[in-house]
Amino acid sequence: MNPRFLKYLAAACLMIPLSAHGEDFAPDASRIVSDPTYLPLQGQIFGSTDYQWRTTTQDVFNAAGTLTKSQRLDSNPLSQAFEYGVTDDFSLRFNMGYDPSATTKTTLADGTTSSRINLGWTDPNFGFTYRVLDQRSNPVSFDLRGSYSPDVFGAKSATVTQDGSVALGAQSFDLGASLGRETRFFTIAGMFDALNVGHRSIENPLNGANVDINSLWTYSLRIATQTRLTDRFSFNAGAGYTLGHDADLFNEASDTAYASHVGATANLNAALNYQFVPNIVVGSLEFQHNFSGGRNNIYAVMPASDWQIHNQSGDVLGVRLRYVLQ
Repeated sequence: MNPRFLKYLAAACLMIPLSAHGEDFAPDASRIVSDPTYLPLQGQIFGSTDYQWRTTTQDVFNAAGTLTKSQRLDSNPLSQAFEYGVTDDFSLRFNMGYDPSATTKTTLADGTTSSRINLGWTDPNFGFTYRVLDQRSNPVSFDLRGSYSPDVFGAKSATVTQDGSVALGAQSFDLGASLGRETRFFTIAGMFDALNVGHRSIENPLNGANVDINSLWTYSLRIATQTRLTDRFSFNAGAGYTLGHDADLFNEASDTAYASHVGATANLNAALNYQFVPNIVVGSLEFQHNFSGGRNNIYAVMPASDWQIHNQSGDVLGVRLRYVLQ
């Protein structure tokens, strides 16, 4: 996926407010709930309750390039987040999620089908945001962000007879930064994140053996915009790009090591927001389409065991309720 499409999307997003509200682009430092640059003020508690329906389709090929199976992955994650404004420029947040049914349906080349289900809690996540520059006294806002997620729930793979978990099976931490500019009718922000996922161990419930994955870093860039159509309605549009990465894996059951190259992924996203109670309660309908670079798994000592994932894409439909407790 060529990352230049992010530049084109940003230009397109800018054209929306230029045509609709060209008369007013004076800076505005209001803290608008659902805006990409939103940060709670001192003493405020911000909450976000989310439900998503996610679906991904992909094809799996063997070392000879022959299609061996096709898969569809459907999940229904719920998540809850809270953020507290310690000061106007510093906040603490917590979020956690639960998925009652993440189903992988596999169709083999001969037409045989099977399903596997993962469910359960995600690991909790603790984070902070520090506003280094505030647009109230600067041309832009600039935030530094960080978060940490401990390895609370063990990771277990699913089989056709036993459910697996949705937990990561490792601790992780994220370091990020956001740069944004808000006007009366329009906001644009750019974000960067560096995510470290620690050593992972995923248990196979059939034999108790683990698949171990080495610690790794992933890096992502995002562009987010909001166009305020009226005092109540607003429209968000954005894009994201995550660089590809490599991982080393070891299957204890087969005593086999292999390498996995995960291709870069990109997404386009949009949301329609409505302020039920102005700047207190905001509801959103969200959509995102994911473009994936696939995955190659390489066995150095057994090249005939290599396999790849291609033709992978996914969609996310979501409903979100944001609210502020004074």
